[in-house]
Amino acid sequence: MLIAASHQRVHGLTLVELLIVLTLGAVVIAVGAPAMGQWVREIEVRSSAALLLSGLHATRAEALTRNASVRIDFPDTKGRPGWRMTCVQVTARCPDTLR
Repeated sequence: MLIAASHQRVHGLTLVELLIVLTLGAVVIAVGAPAMGQWVREIEVRSSAALLLSGLHATRAEALTRNASVRIDFPDTKGRPGWRMTCVQVTARCPDTLR
């Protein structure tokens, strides 16, 4: 008596398919990495510009509120964000350091 061989389908990836997927992934990463770096630099520039603009708006608001000359200083020269607001002439109405 002959027994018919059952055809079972094997599920999974072959080595060739796995190598093709890994190669395509490496190509996508190699092409996308420089664009990602440019994108990060653009975000840093936009963030710094927004920080500068907010500092200028705050300085203008303080000058109008105190009716005095107010200046903004950027003490960090390393490129890290931050600013300090001071009065040009120190009076009782306008102290040395505001923010």
